[in-house]
Order: sequence, then structure tokens, then C-alpha cells
Amino acid sequence: MENDANVVNIEEEANEAVHDATAGVEQANAANNESEAFTRKKRKQTSRAWEHFRELKLKVPLGKSDSATVQNLKFDNAKIRELISHMIMIHEFPFNFVEYDLFNVVMKEANPTFTKISRTTAKQDCVSSYQIGRRRIQKLLKADNRVSITTDMWTSVQNIHYMVVTCHFVDSDFQRHKYILNFVDISPPYTGVHIYDCLFKCLKEWNIETKVASLTVDNVRTNDVVAKKFMENMNIQNKLAIDGQLFHVQCCAHILNLLVQDALLEIKDIIHNVRESVKHVSASLGRLHQFSELSKQLLMSKKHLILDVSTRWNATYAMLSTALEFKNVFVNYADREPTYNTLPIDDDWKKVEDVCSFLALFNAAT
Repeated sequence: MENDANVVNIEEEANEAVHDATAGVEQANAANNESEAFTRKKRKQTSRAWEHFRELKLKVPLGKSDSATVQNLKFDNAKIRELISHMIMIHEFPFNFVEYDLFNVVMKEANPTFTKISRTTAKQDCVSSYQIGRRRIQKLLKADNRVSITTDMWTSVQNIHYMVVTCHFVDSDFQRHKYILNFVDISPPYTGVHIYDCLFKCLKEWNIETKVASLTVDNVRTNDVVAKKFMENMNIQNKLAIDGQLFHVQCCAHILNLLVQDALLEIKDIIHNVRESVKHVSASLGRLHQFSELSKQLLMSKKHLILDVSTRWNATYAMLSTALEFKNVFVNYADREPTYNTLPIDDDWKKVEDVCSFLALFNAAT
């Protein structure tokens, strides 16, 4: 009886062992199936031609395998931190992006030796990357004798006035370079002398105040004063080439903008109606849907209406040319929307067409 009981216990233990082993295999298969979702699947090799390549592979002596290369690869955490800092600056990520859990999971999976960093370290790395880039540009500028400077005045959404200073030069290998040197905060008064002082201070920080060969600025009176003050300073140091004949360059794009804006004033009322028409359609999702359905009925293109920025003529041109394509849609839209009262008349659309025909030439020129 004891022997029979022992046999039963042994059989039960064996069955449990088999059951556990089977469960373990099923769990392993499930884990493999989950990982395969993120693994590139191999193409099935069903052709007999592959047998030829297998034989050829055995005959040809091969070097070190890719797996050996990967095993010998050493990860540089310092380089990775530098790349992360560039990613943060280019994509405008917050500094605490490096503290996100999933980001660190991904980095740890890609590089088991990756060391987690804090937001403070990420901020310091961004400053260090900027300093490295600055020193690299300074080295290039030190080896060059002539640079050209371009400035432009901007106003931010916070109503802060600042000047963008851009440097252009050709190195000893005849390679053209363009770098933004600084965004200079300009405080009142916005006079030509004050702007010149801010610009000169910026160039002095880069040690290129005596290397300026030309200054390209917008065609406004304050910039005339800036260029004059600069030329006076360069003349004192005998650094001005060809007596300054090529020093002051007035921005062609800005002059072109003034010409076009002056011409657009002749049809400002028509442009106003087109702009208000686009605004009316874009004011709600319901109106946009209705306008889209009318476009489909008339078999119009899949373009979208464009609302311009009034200070940029090319944006106004884009708005007018696009609205002109939807001329018939606007007419049908007016029949269905009682609140829409800025529909241009046929004569206005004809003027818009004429204006767009010559604006296309200016657009191509710029």
C-alpha cells in the first residue's frame, strides 16, 4: 500500500512539473509576441536561389560580425547629453523633459549605461552647448578679415523691441557662412544714434567692429543715421574700403515691400472685404464645414482659405490668390448665410485678379 501511495505522489509531482513547464513556455511565447510588435519582421526566404547564397557565404571569408561590433561599442554619456541639449533647444522642449519617466525608459533601453540627469543639469548643458557654438563661430570670425552685417528690428508679442544681428562672410575655402550673432534688446528712445550704440556694442563683443565691410538695413531714416555713424567710425580707423561706396546697403526686399504696399492701398477697400470674408468663414467650425461642403459641390480644389498678416504683402497676395479660386463658393455661401455681408462684387473680383497677376511677378522675384 505504501509503494502504491508513493507511485501516486510521484505521478502527481510529475504532472505538476509538466504543467509548470508548459505554463512557463506559454508565458515566454506571450512575452516574445509582445516584443515582436517592436521588432522588424524578416522577409520569408522561399526561393531556391537563397541556397546558392548560403553556399557562397560559407566560401567567402567574412570579417567581424555586426554583433561583435555592437558588443565593442562604447556609449559616451557626455555626447548623449550634448545631443539632448540640442534637441531641447531646437524643439523648444521644457528642461524637465529629461525627467519624464518614459524618456528615461527609452534611453535606458537604447543605452544601458545611460545616466539620468535633472532639469538643472539639462539647463546647464544647453548653456554649455551655446558656449561651444559661440567659440566655434568666434574662431571662424577671427580667421576672416571682412564680414557683412544685416540688422532687422522686431517687436515680440510681449511688446519688446529688439534687433536681430546677422553676420555673413566667406572663409578661406570660399565657403559662405551665415550666423545670427545676437538678439539685442532695444530700449527707448528708438533713435538712430541709440540703435548704432547697441549694434556697435554687439559687434565689439564678437571682436569684429573693425571688420565690417557692409551693413544691410531696412530703408528707413533711423537706419540712415546708423550707417552714417558707422561710416564715420570706420573712416577714423581707416578701415573703410572704396570710401564707403558699398558700405550702406538698403534691403531690396524691404524696398519691394514698400512698393507693393503702396500699390495695395489703391484697392484697400476690396482687400478689406476679402479679408473680412475669410474671417467670417473661419469664425466657427459650422461655417467652415458649410463652406467646405459647397466647395465639394462645385468640385473645387482641396486648398484652404488663408488669412493674411496685413504688414506682409506676400501674405496678402496668398490670401487674395486663394480667395479668388473660391470666388463661386463665396457667392453660394452668401445665399445660405444671412450674416455674411462683405461679398466682393464682380468688378472687385476682376480687380483682385489683375492685382494678383502682377503680384505673382513680385512674389517670384523675392
